[in-house]
Amino acid sequence: MVMESIGDGVVVLNKDLRIVLMNPSAQEITGFSFSMLRGKRLHDVLRLTTEGKVKATIDLADVLEKSKRQTMCQHLLLERKNQDIIPVTYCAAPVNGHGGPARGVVLTIRDARGEYAISKMKSEFVSIVSHQMRTPLAAIKWFLESVIDDPHAQALTERQHEYVSQAFQSNERMITLVNDLLNVSRLESGKVKCIPKAVDSVAIFRSAISEIETYAHARNVTVDCRFLHAKLPRVRADASHLRQVIQNILANAVQYTRGRQTVTIDADVRSDEVVFSVADHGIGIPLREQRRVFEPFFRAANAIETQAEGSGLGLYICSLLLKINHGRIWLQSVEGEGTTFFIALPRAVYQNQNE
Repeated sequence: MVMESIGDGVVVLNKDLRIVLMNPSAQEITGFSFSMLRGKRLHDVLRLTTEGKVKATIDLADVLEKSKRQTMCQHLLLERKNQDIIPVTYCAAPVNGHGGPARGVVLTIRDARGEYAISKMKSEFVSIVSHQMRTPLAAIKWFLESVIDDPHAQALTERQHEYVSQAFQSNERMITLVNDLLNVSRLESGKVKCIPKAVDSVAIFRSAISEIETYAHARNVTVDCRFLHAKLPRVRADASHLRQVIQNILANAVQYTRGRQTVTIDADVRSDEVVFSVADHGIGIPLREQRRVFEPFFRAANAIETQAEGSGLGLYICSLLLKINHGRIWLQSVEGEGTTFFIALPRAVYQNQNE
């Protein structure tokens, strides 16, 4: 039988998400025999957590209702029958959907222990190196600042002052890169704490806009938030994470906008989520490169030509932060005309209160 020859675990579910078939690899990965799980609901028997030890589930609603394929490339941790914990990735595909509701789901589960070990070694290496770099970089910053700002020091020539200022700016970029690498390492290893609460997104946007207005004004860019004085439903998120995402998206929008243009911020309130949009009239992103925008260290070719500095980690960090907050991020862009980034977050649920 073909399924018996597949190296990955394959679990077939009916429309009620009850297990109707498992191949030998799935039984080996989970530690459960098919006879033990036949007819049981997937969520009742598959015990998953994130690397931050937060309970996780495989959400198959879109697979069933919209016949939409779903892939989880980042590791989840699966508790096997003998209580061993192993990292896994999965892919879920509809059965006979034909564009409408699916009749069931085919779930493919991969044992990712080898990949996980390599990823963990990489993250630990990046974390150690980054931590070791922070101290000398901070010392260099302090020495350069003392030379630039000390009124009692011997006056520098114009050329010397230029050299020291350039060294200071280069050191600042290195500090930013090290901090970004540390953030990525902590996010990928599940060490970032996420405390989602009902937060006032309007207040966070208002604060972020006030912080960037000076930079925007210097570049002749106007920031127009269409809901700044409106009342929006609260979203469920970690406020510090949401602020970091908004600051990054706004900074990019202003940075890549040319001439007297406006960055427009809007919101679309839906039944279960709020979708925020940040639209600029900047350089845009080439169509062939848009699928790679949220990859680590990636920067579009025209972005490098326009702004040489940049680590290519900002949008990757945004995508990781939104993922642990059960949010989404995507974009629409036309090269030479501009880009719109969309951020979707679940609406906060209030007991005894309707919004």
